[in-house]
Amino acid sequence: MDPKLVLFTHVGRTGGDFLINSVQRSLGTNLAVHFDTKQSAWEFLGRCPVPFLFGLKFMAGHGVYYGLHQQIRRPTTYSVLFRDPVDRIISQYYSYLTDPSYEMHKRFVESGITLEQFGTTYRNDHANYILGYGNYRKTLPEICDLNEAIEVLERDYCFVGTTEQWYFSFYLLAQILGITQPPLLGRRRVNENRPALNEVSEGTRDYLAAQNELDLALYRYAQARLERQILALSKEQLSEVTAWTGVFQAAAELSRDLDPELFDHACLQECFAPEGKRVLLVDGLEADQGLSKQAHVLFETLNEKYNCKINLASTIQVETSEPAKTRKILAGLNIESVKQEVDLIVILARAGESYSIRNPLLDAGFPKPRIRCLFREVFQG
Repeated sequence: MDPKLVLFTHVGRTGGDFLINSVQRSLGTNLAVHFDTKQSAWEFLGRCPVPFLFGLKFMAGHGVYYGLHQQIRRPTTYSVLFRDPVDRIISQYYSYLTDPSYEMHKRFVESGITLEQFGTTYRNDHANYILGYGNYRKTLPEICDLNEAIEVLERDYCFVGTTEQWYFSFYLLAQILGITQPPLLGRRRVNENRPALNEVSEGTRDYLAAQNELDLALYRYAQARLERQILALSKEQLSEVTAWTGVFQAAAELSRDLDPELFDHACLQECFAPEGKRVLLVDGLEADQGLSKQAHVLFETLNEKYNCKINLASTIQVETSEPAKTRKILAGLNIESVKQEVDLIVILARAGESYSIRNPLLDAGFPKPRIRCLFREVFQG
């Protein structure tokens, strides 16, 4: 039986961008696609080759509303992240108001729209997605539609998470998608130009809650459903969630000083293992000590502070500027001993220079799948 394609209905300001990026980094863009508009999603479905469509695992974006499954010629299921609707509306309002990169920014500035007006005009946005308003459904959802919305969530949504429990939510979705390791990304996008929830007047908060009564009820449903799933996790799974959370937090911390895009994700994925991986670093960055230091800081932070169980067996320093000398050093390795004592060799070198390390290792008989380069701009194996 064909596995179901997971459709992610991305409601704004819920942590959906970070979730989509995490899935795409883990699965690759050939298995996970993203659309910001309904039009782009429909155009994709109209021209997508059947083999590619049937190979997809994940389709996400603001353009993925409930009802899109009717346009897809294979089994589908839905997924969604909820967020406290009052907090979400405040976040979205101030994003549009303060960030010129949004198309809505100019309209907000020129019209002088207030937070209360925004919360009334764009109310119950979660329900709009869940019930397919504007596409699958033509009437604006109201509180009387709560039972119908919950029925849709129960029947057609395999995953319902919350922004407030983002790490648990991503872990549960990852199990559905077959993702076995957490991706190493930077920090989640946070709107720093908005007031905290408790800094908005109680009267305004109450007004927004009343205008979004249906979304508030759906959010409470989502909280309860997610809590039941979390309580059903085993001790081993809870430990794994803790480890995954550590990886995400490590990436966020490291991104203050390091560029997460610098590192090859496939290499880092192979370094993670529940029982730990024994890693031999072959450092050919003698001409760039700064980059070499970044690489070591990365592994030390992941290993020591967040207990990612990457065992740095040892480091060999080589000089890629002198290939003959490098080859002699690597040829002197007892390759059979290395095969037994090391799970993975990670090369630290820039483009081109990595070959002077990789090739002697291959010539000596070290298996190609167990040789990786840390940096994205170098040979990736």
